Amino acid sequence: MKKIWNYITATRRAVGNILFIGIILFIIIAVTTRDDFEVPDSSVLVLHPDGVIVERKSIVDPFALFMNGGDNPYAEVLLRDIVDVVNFARDDERIKAIALDLSDLSGGSISQFDEIAVALQAFKETGKPISAFAGQYTQAQYYLASFADEVYLDKNDRPFPGGVFLQGIGIYNLYLKSALEKIHVQYHVFQAGQYKSAVEIFLRDEMSDQAREAADAWLQVVWNGYLATILEQREISADELTNYIDNYDKLLDEVDADPVGLATKYGLIDAQLSRAEWRQKINDTPEGSKSHKARISMDTYLNARRSEDQTAPAEGKIAIIVIDGALVDGEESLGNAGAETLVDIIQRAGKDSAIKAVVVRINSPGGVISASELIRSELAAVQQKGKPVVVSMGGVAASGGYWIASVADMIVASGTTVTGSIGVFSLALTLDQSLKALGIHPDGTGTTAFSSSYLWFMPIDPAVKNIIQNRTSKSYEDFVNLVADGRGLSYEEVDAVAQGRVWAGETALEHGLIDKIGTLKDALESAAMLADMEDYEAIYLEKILSPQEIFMMELIKNLDSAASLVGLRHATSNLPLLQKGLDRILPPAMRATGVPGMNKAPGIYAECLGCQINF
Repeated sequence: MKKIWNYITATRRAVGNILFIGIILFIIIAVTTRDDFEVPDSSVLVLHPDGVIVERKSIVDPFALFMNGGDNPYAEVLLRDIVDVVNFARDDERIKAIALDLSDLSGGSISQFDEIAVALQAFKETGKPISAFAGQYTQAQYYLASFADEVYLDKNDRPFPGGVFLQGIGIYNLYLKSALEKIHVQYHVFQAGQYKSAVEIFLRDEMSDQAREAADAWLQVVWNGYLATILEQREISADELTNYIDNYDKLLDEVDADPVGLATKYGLIDAQLSRAEWRQKINDTPEGSKSHKARISMDTYLNARRSEDQTAPAEGKIAIIVIDGALVDGEESLGNAGAETLVDIIQRAGKDSAIKAVVVRINSPGGVISASELIRSELAAVQQKGKPVVVSMGGVAASGGYWIASVADMIVASGTTVTGSIGVFSLALTLDQSLKALGIHPDGTGTTAFSSSYLWFMPIDPAVKNIIQNRTSKSYEDFVNLVADGRGLSYEEVDAVAQGRVWAGETALEHGLIDKIGTLKDALESAAMLADMEDYEAIYLEKILSPQEIFMMELIKNLDSAASLVGLRHATSNLPLLQKGLDRILPPAMRATGVPGMNKAPGIYAECLGCQINF
């Protein structure tokens, strides 16, 4: 028996070593061949985004990915890579067309899609065609597809629900009041701002009227912007589109449950093709001759162009610093923006004499106030060195994200950016009643009335409640004052649009919370203007990765490429539904920092749980 186990162990190690060596060779081949590629004179750029569009990629364990069968639930594609590759192609005579394969695009924020849309529209205006293809179109995928000259569906695919399904956008949460009462769990809530809805999940069994009023207002602005884009690009009437969306079920009955036929009837798609027919179509020259265009992938083209475009240094640099995810103290982690990590990056921007301005790209619903203030104060230190700071808002820059933005010399946002939510809250959890229901009776003694202040198994003292509420209210006052100082408004003017209320970027502009509607490119141009620079180079300043992290990032990238080659597809949308539901119970920063009140002081949060749109 021992010999058998030794044989099994030796075999396992050998297989592991062979796999590891194979991966290393794959990476070496991929890296060494990347820069030698020359773009053919007549090419079609195949834009096939795989996963969720993000501002900054996460580091995922490649071996966990391998054990998952190559199915990466965290597949991501950088927004800046998509925008750059389309802009490169626009001015490149070798690129004759763009083919959008949207089959594996899992989502992102509407404002991120807006940035891609601007680039696609500029490409389209050169007269070069865009073609879109998918097995079906989610409303996120269709937003980009609408910019194509021709929109196709795969006639051999039979997905559910199929066709083009535009379900609208919304905010839905799990409300826990009755459940918590049944298990005698007590969440002690302290808040400042009547619209601060993040804590409602613990206090109610349904959305409050104030939260519903505020959400309806900004959701409608965002949705109207989405619809306006579809109407303009597809040149269909508003009545037809409204009828298609609102009466989808009835209309589907009229066409014998054929979603593709329905989408075609209403002008949302142009035709059905097999994938092979689509490839043939995009490869053919406009004249219909026997010559064909070459297909070139996004990654291959991007690497080739960045290699070609190594130019002489500009007179100055503008640093782009990305804040993506919930704001937490300490170092960054998966899905979170760590204050210490960002402070190190900001300090590098302040010390580098070649950097003349900073653009902060914020895509965050906020988080721990201490983290927000640490980042804001470090940006203020950069300003004191004479370097302007411009904020570019992504999909969401609310609560703690807006706390950081308040310091900026200028704020640029998309019309669909979710912002504002100027309000704070704190939570303290106690389980003393739950323990008593089980026959467990906490007790003890201490030197003062505050000795048991932060023990999760003891009831919370009224004096401690008073302290927490006072600190929460003071934090709200500090927040409003920071915004008033940064925006040149009075306390009363800010307070009137604060109270934790969320705004769409378009409305935030009317209230003076932002300076202009625009993209990251517009923010860079504003920073250059403020720094009095005509010639500049934009560089991304990011965390300095360890060799292990660099290896893992490169490994994931190349495993993604390998998966595509052999026909594997990522399944971000296939994460367990239960996991998705549980992830909604706590705001992201609270999940990252642990349940407040468990043997430590409750945290004070500026975080917007109601800013996560289902798109």
